[in-house]
Amino acid sequence: MEKETKIDEELREDSATDSKQESAKSASPPKVDQIISVIGETGRWQLRGIAIVFFISVPGLAHIFVAPFSMPKTDFWCYDEETHTNSSKNDCSSSCGKYLHDLESWQQTVITEYDLVCE
Repeated sequence: MEKETKIDEELREDSATDSKQESAKSASPPKVDQIISVIGETGRWQLRGIAIVFFISVPGLAHIFVAPFSMPKTDFWCYDEETHTNSSKNDCSSSCGKYLHDLESWQQTVITEYDLVCE
């Protein structure tokens, strides 16, 4: 019986200690990130900086996103001017002097304008 009483007392002491530690943890203020303590919370200054970076990057983004529309891959054929025939489709050969392009989807692209078929 004495053993049971000692065990009960130890369990009560452990639970009391645990509850004290939990209340101490919840009562302490939350830890502040070191960077936030230096630069401060999100305010007018940070929002202004974010807006400036966003507006400066818009023209660069426009150049990135225009490429698929101005330079789509088109089919091409090597055109032999002497025999007026076309050779195999999408074949790059160094002996070709002039390329014909498939203009079904696009009337003119950067690739068709400058014959950038093998680059």
